[in-house]
Amino acid sequence: MEHTRNPATRKPIELSRALSIFCALGAIGFAALGQFLFLNLKANIPALIFYLAALMLWLLLAATSGTFFGAPRAMAELPAARPRHVSRSLAFANIALALITFLAMGDNEFNSDNVLFWALSVALFFYTFWEPEKSLAEWRAKFQSLFANLKALPTKQFSIPWRALLLLAIIALGAFFYFYRLDQTPAEMTGDHAEKLLDVNDIVAQGMRPIFFHRNTGREPFQFYATAAYADWADRPVNYLTLKTITALLGLLVVPLTFFLARELFDDKIALIAAALVAVSHWPVIIARVGLRFPLTPFFVAPTLFFLFRALKTKRRNDFLMLGFFLGAGLFGYNAFRIVPLLVAAYFILWLVLERNVRADELKRYATNALLAVLMSVLVLMPLVRYMSEHPDQVWFRVATRVNPTGATANAALVFLDNLKNAALAFNVTSDNAWPNGIAFDPALDFILGGLFVLGVAASLYRAVRHREMMYAHLLICILILLLPSALALAFPIENPGFARIGGTIPLVFIVAALPLAFLSRAISGAGESARAQFAAVVVIGALVLGIARVNYQKYFVDYDKQYRAAAWNASEVAAVVRAFAQSVGDDAHAWILLYPHWLDTRNVAIELGNFGWVNQTLMSARDAEPHTRDGANKIYILNVNDNENLQILQDLFPNGQLRVYKSKTPNHDFNIWYVPGTHPPAEFLGTSNK
Repeated sequence: MEHTRNPATRKPIELSRALSIFCALGAIGFAALGQFLFLNLKANIPALIFYLAALMLWLLLAATSGTFFGAPRAMAELPAARPRHVSRSLAFANIALALITFLAMGDNEFNSDNVLFWALSVALFFYTFWEPEKSLAEWRAKFQSLFANLKALPTKQFSIPWRALLLLAIIALGAFFYFYRLDQTPAEMTGDHAEKLLDVNDIVAQGMRPIFFHRNTGREPFQFYATAAYADWADRPVNYLTLKTITALLGLLVVPLTFFLARELFDDKIALIAAALVAVSHWPVIIARVGLRFPLTPFFVAPTLFFLFRALKTKRRNDFLMLGFFLGAGLFGYNAFRIVPLLVAAYFILWLVLERNVRADELKRYATNALLAVLMSVLVLMPLVRYMSEHPDQVWFRVATRVNPTGATANAALVFLDNLKNAALAFNVTSDNAWPNGIAFDPALDFILGGLFVLGVAASLYRAVRHREMMYAHLLICILILLLPSALALAFPIENPGFARIGGTIPLVFIVAALPLAFLSRAISGAGESARAQFAAVVVIGALVLGIARVNYQKYFVDYDKQYRAAAWNASEVAAVVRAFAQSVGDDAHAWILLYPHWLDTRNVAIELGNFGWVNQTLMSARDAEPHTRDGANKIYILNVNDNENLQILQDLFPNGQLRVYKSKTPNHDFNIWYVPGTHPPAEFLGTSNK
């Protein structure tokens, strides 16, 4: 007999669900409107009113419709791994190999021998302490089953889970945001890019293999070797696009990494939404596409936190070993990751206090596993450990110049507290003063995501305090710790907040922003989880994500692009003029740039030309061109449009010269070209005109 619901009970349930949907939409709409009024119209009082209305609705939902919030993933008891006895010989072999690796990593140079020792030391540590979860017979049976399934694959019918299809669609959407018009946006290089590409060129063209790169106050090596490997493998030139391709790829990989972290902490629904928000938000897109080391922080933070919380929940040694691996690897990236070891160390203790899932008889094994994670990270980091033991001043120079305050200790404490406040407001209120890293006067999140983040923070605080669901608290604690690389800029508070330095918060911030949308999705799909209700939830959330994508498309590809072009000097256009001259009536050895304060970085012109040595084709003053008067070749001199003094000198030296004005695509970026005809007739260059 078919079971039917009692109509008397069905109506109140549907009414409650409809009210939850309506109130959730209202809270999200009010929060977004409040953020919009604050950011775009500077209407602070109306913005505050809408935000208060949003929070009242939201907290009412938290109190009355808590089932739609979902719950953190339970700390399920997994099958115990097989403990391994560690023999003395293996222990001594690990110590000996680690010591050999340390000694071999001298002279700040990777070579085939020390890299082999390094790889063997990490592999041996894994082998020594890894606890197999299956016996050899079980692994053999598993592989046999896998091979049998692969053989039957052509004739076997199978279906792809809809969640996997959604994740693939989200990654595809992210690929658009991270790679669309990558050759054009960002448009030009800065001095930092020149430093990076010179380091990459040292690897590719000069055959150098440094562990730590000394340029620009010192840099860790991951980006340079990754870019050099791509340039070699794909036969790409060492240029800005090659640099951006690698960092954009790293940024895109944060999308699935955020999914796996969010799924480990909560569930698939929050994970999919958080991944979608990372895919379309202009903040992670900006720091990934700009071509610097910035996306390396979230790229390594996500798997590090994934294995941190998995290790703390499951207490399995293998997860601790993986935690140590990613912790050590992350320290080869961007220096903002240096706060993560502090976060991990804090959580080894904090977890015992907040979660209390480690019994007294498990404390010894817990402490041993934590120690193994630390030792694994040291082994992975061994090349930099050796270098730092000899040159700690160089490794810590940039950090020290930011952290060391100039005033008294009391003033430093006040500066830190003010910095921490400004860093915490970076998502909704304050902005980054560095124009390559963000949009002027805009916080890290757009008005919709900013509103969602505020609601997510409120929900996290409520669930942590009211229901003791501490995973919500862990989100906020980790975000707070990961703000410290920016907040600790005590010597230069103007650099705070730095959107790149707080980049480690990206996976967590978008998990928090996903919480209201996940609530709305659950309210729409309802308790029944019918296919029609789930489809409706996907459509509604998808529409909201596409709306967020539209807003962020405008912010990045229009607003940010315009700002970047206006601020960056057009080295690519100068290089185009030199190239046109060299391919027509001259050569690049007879083209010079007159230096001018706060103008072009001539290294970028050389890189755009594909000739790193061309950087020497500069003149401090036009008087230095006097020896050129005895050279009968065609020549060009490129000058800042305001450099009238050097232009007059060139006119005196070369009275037969001709002035051309290059009309840049970007306003206020025109420059002068003084063309000196030699034995060839004068030529018009692309984009120039006679004055």
